[in-house]
Amino acid sequence: MKSKWLHLILLITTTAYFQNANGQVKTFNAQELHQDLDYLNKYLRKWHPTYYQYTSKENMTSYYEGLKSSIDTSKTVSQFRVDVMKAVDQVHCGHMSVDIGKYSVGVDSLPFLPIDLYVLKHKMYVRHYLNSDSLLRYGDQLLSIDGMAADSLIQIVSQVKSGDAYSFTHKEYGLDQVYYLYHYIYFGRKDSFQITKMDQKGVTITSRLKAKHRKTNFFPFYQPHPIDSSKIIIKSRSLNLQSTGINPDTYMIDYNSFSGRGQRSAHRKIFKYLKKNKAQNLIIDLRGNGGGNVFSGYNFMKYLLKRDVFFFDMSRKPNLTSFNPKMKGAFWSKITPILFMLNPLQYPSKRGWHHVFPFLRKYRYHYDGQVYVMTDGMTFSMSAIVTTKLKNEINATIVGTETGGSSSSSRGMATGVIELPNSKIRVNFNLYQIKYAKGKDDNRGLMPSHPIEYTIDSKLNNDDLELKKIKELINQTNNK
Repeated sequence: MKSKWLHLILLITTTAYFQNANGQVKTFNAQELHQDLDYLNKYLRKWHPTYYQYTSKENMTSYYEGLKSSIDTSKTVSQFRVDVMKAVDQVHCGHMSVDIGKYSVGVDSLPFLPIDLYVLKHKMYVRHYLNSDSLLRYGDQLLSIDGMAADSLIQIVSQVKSGDAYSFTHKEYGLDQVYYLYHYIYFGRKDSFQITKMDQKGVTITSRLKAKHRKTNFFPFYQPHPIDSSKIIIKSRSLNLQSTGINPDTYMIDYNSFSGRGQRSAHRKIFKYLKKNKAQNLIIDLRGNGGGNVFSGYNFMKYLLKRDVFFFDMSRKPNLTSFNPKMKGAFWSKITPILFMLNPLQYPSKRGWHHVFPFLRKYRYHYDGQVYVMTDGMTFSMSAIVTTKLKNEINATIVGTETGGSSSSSRGMATGVIELPNSKIRVNFNLYQIKYAKGKDDNRGLMPSHPIEYTIDSKLNNDDLELKKIKELINQTNNK
């Protein structure tokens, strides 16, 4: 499944050179950096809709004080950004990102770790080695980099990749795709790396590798389960309907993103086809789907949820954020809260000011058969909402891994930007909280009905274990 989210995040987070007008590396003293951290803490507390949801006020305050105590010398913007990203990670909100603002100077290419990796169960394996020598081969296990063990590296570097709640799957997905980028962000520029690897025969070797220059505007996206174009029945820009080969009445919707033109039309065509062909089993593939437009996602669910009317409810802190000159960001994001005040369905609660949008069930082509949903760590934001709603309301069977998005709430809609006064680092976040499951937040992603665990062998063989499991479940049902 192709996902545009990754390339956007990379453009935001890629570390370039940081220089002032005279070509010198820009640094800030400890006092200036402490001021920036106090500013960040103050305005995230004021504006982020769930700042203390996963980290208590006491623990957050303690974290910031400890972070400031650890900064006792000057730092460059890139060095300080790591501290800011760690602080942002304490919010446990995967919709947040950090960029380096005015001190970024783009370059044609940057030196990275010359390896694309599988990151699996806190271990690293070679997916693609970019240098021309034969020091590493496909499937070799990477035991350490520059003397640091792989499991420690994964845990440490994951601090600069935000994720929802206490689910690690969203972080793992990002590291699995572009570990070399996050390694660069955390440790800075290096021209070579000492690695220890173990080949598939168990032989251990330590070598030094030259860094690989990669263009900053291109990063590969690894698609674990390529689409068989011969099975596509209805094709749209970001979703398609496929036959599965399991049996004639089982179909699959491969949904890449809840963003893009023509989705409403595609929904109608797909569910009309399913109705006409009397589909009994529907597989929805949300692996690699990082979310997208909320209204598109709810339009999709009109064909699946059984209630006559269901609601999208979002809330934000009741303040004048949009009018505050300290709030940066695009024009439309700043006026969105004002526009939402025109919505006739709104009410106050202890969580803030709510805006409610109703959706009506689609009767004509409504699908009433069995639903299976495939998930992974990038099943995030709107796709996590869809997964949770289908699980809770129509008892959909979830197959895969814990979703990267929370099982009960998310952030979305208008984007706010806090620019730190000294370093000019910009922290991006969403102003609205979206609650989509009743009860207390369990602080995790949605757990699958049938968990799937990949081994390195199944990864190397490009096995599709989720689809294999669903085929097994359908066959078991048909044989009863």
